[in-house]
Amino acid sequence: MASTLDFGHKVFADFPDIYTPEVLRALEALAPLDLRRRELMVQRTARRKRRHERGERIGFLDPTTVIRYPDHRRGCASGTSMAR
Repeated sequence: MASTLDFGHKVFADFPDIYTPEVLRALEALAPLDLRRRELMVQRTARRKRRHERGERIGFLDPTTVIRYPDHRRGCASGTSMAR
């Protein structure tokens, strides 16, 4: 099986007790999650660059905004309490 991971040329020789076959299988299983993280970081960097170019400051929610659970997971900020 071809690896989706990219290791430095000496990592296996320098750390054989850490990069065991079990660890490598676990890292391979988690690797697809990193693609989404990288996409999100590219988007974040673009937003920060755009704000910087426009001289804008970071925006925050209004202090009186209350986020209901589980609405916070969907990006919805409304309601009057943090009710479950």
